[in-house]
Order: sequence, then structure tokens, then C-alpha cells
Amino acid sequence: MMVDPGAVAVLVVTSLIAIVEATQSLSAEECFGVGLNRATLLCSSCDTLKEFNLEVLESNCRQCCNVDDVNATPT
Repeated sequence: MMVDPGAVAVLVVTSLIAIVEATQSLSAEECFGVGLNRATLLCSSCDTLKEFNLEVLESNCRQCCNVDDVNATPT
């Protein structure tokens, strides 16, 4: 089976970008600026955004949340 080196490169770059974005976190002030309270926001709350068609908020939510669930994605 032949693997396309270009496809592998795209997969690696895309994965690296996702990792960098996931590991960045916002300060308490930045979170407050986007309408989120870092002190009280639980990562499990970010999981429910899809139910309300609010996926656009998920990135900021993940960067401001506190881990409360083993399945939640922390920053």
C-alpha cells in the first residue's frame, strides 16, 4: 500500500495546529473580555455548546475552562 507523502504532511501540520490551539489558554481578563468567567467555568460546560448550536464559542470556552470531567478537554 502506497502512502501519499503530501497527505501525511497535511495531516501532521493540521494535527500540530490543533495541538497548539488546544494548549493555549486565555488569562482571566481575556476570558472575561469574551464573556466567560474563568473562575467558575467548567470544561463539561463546553461539551454542551453543540446542543445549542454554539460551536463557535467552543475554542474560547476550552481556553478558559477548569477541568471537572475526565472526558473534558483542558487547556
